Amino acid sequence: MAPLLPIAEALTQVLARAPRLGAIAVPIAQAQGHILAHDLCADRDQPPFDRSAMDGVALRAADAAVGAVLPVVGTAAAGTPFADPLPQGACVRIFTGAVVPPEADSVVPVEQVTLHGDSCTLHAPCRPGQHVARQGSEVRAGGVVVAAGTVLTAARLGVAAAFGHAEVQVARRPRAAVVPTGDEVVAVTAAPGPGQIRDSNRYALAEILRQGGAEVVHMPVAADRADELHRALSSALRTADVIVTCGGVSAGDLDLVAPALRELGAEIHFHKIRIKPGKPLLFATIGDKVVLGLPGNPVSAAVCATLFALPLLAAMQGATATRWLLAGVPLALPLPATGPRDEVVPLVPVTAQGQLAVLPVATAGSADVFAFSRATWLGIRSAGGAALAAGESIDVVIWPQLP
Repeated sequence: MAPLLPIAEALTQVLARAPRLGAIAVPIAQAQGHILAHDLCADRDQPPFDRSAMDGVALRAADAAVGAVLPVVGTAAAGTPFADPLPQGACVRIFTGAVVPPEADSVVPVEQVTLHGDSCTLHAPCRPGQHVARQGSEVRAGGVVVAAGTVLTAARLGVAAAFGHAEVQVARRPRAAVVPTGDEVVAVTAAPGPGQIRDSNRYALAEILRQGGAEVVHMPVAADRADELHRALSSALRTADVIVTCGGVSAGDLDLVAPALRELGAEIHFHKIRIKPGKPLLFATIGDKVVLGLPGNPVSAAVCATLFALPLLAAMQGATATRWLLAGVPLALPLPATGPRDEVVPLVPVTAQGQLAVLPVATAGSADVFAFSRATWLGIRSAGGAALAAGESIDVVIWPQLP
């Protein structure tokens, strides 16, 4: 039997087979959280003119001797430039954001002058270029201001608007179908009978997928029968780009997801990996469709969706960042040695001695949904690792939350 893939190798296989989605045009007012498909470029220099960075007076540095009294010949405000030539030995009252007169090369802050109506006294030395943001010092016309593959945050949308981009090309949202499986799964509104459980995984997985930018399609629960699972998967494949099943991927007689996928012509790239929790994870492709078969255990399902579905969705949308790893975050408490599988540890960030650290959440095992529900981040530990003392480091997975 071939050795099980570690987390990193399994993820590499998933990302290598992520199909790229097409681009769509959206107004910037609707672009928050989308991934940009094409670079946005500056339509003009930024700043577009020599701009004052302070309130004060604009002048030639050569005229700015300490104690000098200079005539004030006008005012420059944001949106209202001083239109006349600046005489030698004179200054202009200027406000933040205003155009610096072309003859001036410096701004003296208002705190360093005394204004007397139509003159001012300088109280500090001045150097050329002081408090002047030169035209094009931030970006030249034609330069990239927001790069393709980045998430359009509020700040980046502001940049897009500043350079005239009222509409942007973004990656189409992936459609992700959630297919719960199992005879024991009943609706959330139902009263479970003996041996039955409510369909809780559906909602946790749907929210993780939405955080990755997906449009979620809810499919009915598929019973543990080959014909019904075949129909459910066929319907999901017609509907979505990504199919996420839950349950039916272990080694029992009723674990029918893998056989059903093979019957549909899927290529199964791996089934079971070296991870705890989440060992039964399955990854397959059918044409340009992708299937992640998650374990039915709620914690295993959520962990695998976080570690594999989120990077997959990012790659499908052309994101430049598909993995979010903080390497070497100190532990606030010790952890025991790891066993034969890579281990995923629930963590919360804390401050220890003034520095960021992570606190392992006490857990009763991989089925402890309460412990994992309290976690903010996930720690990743390699198989066969030594025990870690408080203060030693652990790699931490974080992830963006997209609307």
